Amino acid sequence: EDGDAVAYVHMVESVVMPKLLTAISGFVPQQMTPPVVKLFESWEPLLPVKSFNTLVDTVIPKLKACTDAWDPKRDPTPVHAWLHPWLPFFPERLDELYPVIRYKIGVALAEWHPSDSSAIVI
Repeated sequence: EDGDAVAYVHMVESVVMPKLLTAISGFVPQQMTPPVVKLFESWEPLLPVKSFNTLVDTVIPKLKACTDAWDPKRDPTPVHAWLHPWLPFFPERLDELYPVIRYKIGVALAEWHPSDSSAIVI
């Protein structure tokens, strides 16, 4: 049975993972979160932990880059729309993004005037 597990891991690493990594290589969180989340939902129960963590390690920098570039006053897609769907997969890994989000929301609200309805989206 150990031989079967080793063969499965080898097959996943050599056949499946290159395809999955290619599929998410161009991932842009603001535009592509639902299909990539669906990919994670579908593959998480089938992948060895190490392989799944490789996918996570590929997505996290993309989420961080989008969080760093996110402008709550100008971006039409609210941050929670592309960040919250990831909570079931790696909530603790998202913790590093929250200080940047809190800071940016704080700055936006400090500059906000009550007659401006754009804060409703935030």
